Amino acid sequence: MDAIVIMNDGEPFLDSTFWYLCEQPGGCFEGSFAIVRKDGTLDVIVSPLEAESAEDGVGNICVYHDGKERENFIKESLKGCKKVGFNTHSSTYAMVQYVKKVAGEIEAVDAGKAIDSTVSVKDAKEIEATRQACKISSTVAKELPDYLSEGVSEKEVASRMDNRMRELGGTGNAFDTIAAFGAYSSQPHHMPCDY
Repeated sequence: MDAIVIMNDGEPFLDSTFWYLCEQPGGCFEGSFAIVRKDGTLDVIVSPLEAESAEDGVGNICVYHDGKERENFIKESLKGCKKVGFNTHSSTYAMVQYVKKVAGEIEAVDAGKAIDSTVSVKDAKEIEATRQACKISSTVAKELPDYLSEGVSEKEVASRMDNRMRELGGTGNAFDTIAAFGAYSSQPHHMPCDY
C-alpha cells in the first residue's frame, strides 16, 4: 500500500484508529481524515471546529474551510499513490467512494490486517498508560463498597466511579461505565439507570 486513509464520517461512523494514529486525547473529528503514507508522513485533515484540538496530537495539520479545500488536501496527500488502504471495518462505502472520486485513479484495498497488526504492538508509552489505567481502576474497585448504600442508584454509582477515576488522574473511559444491580447484573453491557 502506498497510503492508508482513516476517515471519520458523522457520528456514529467514527474510526477509533483516527485517535490512535493522531495521538489525540479527545475531540469529535467528524468529517476528518488521517492519511499516512508508506514513508510515515501523516496528514491530519480537519475542519476549523477541530483545528485547535488537532494541535494536541501529531501530524501535519491541514484545516479546510469548505468542501473544495478538503478535497484539495486529500488529493495532495494521496498524490502519486496508486494502492490506498481503508479501514473497511470502520469506513462507510460512501466515504470510500468519495475518496476514490477525489483522488482519481487509485485502487482501494482493505487495510484492516495492517492496522490490526500495527495497533496490537504496544510501545513504552502505551504500556505505561495501560499500567496507570489499571492502577486507577483497581483503586476505584477497592473503594466500590463505600459507594454503595440503601437507595443509591446505578447512575449515582457509575457517576461516582467516573469522577473518582478522573480525580486519580484518568483522562477518559475506554467504554461507558457499567453499574448494574439486581436483575440487571446479568447483563454484561447494561447502561446504568435509576434502579
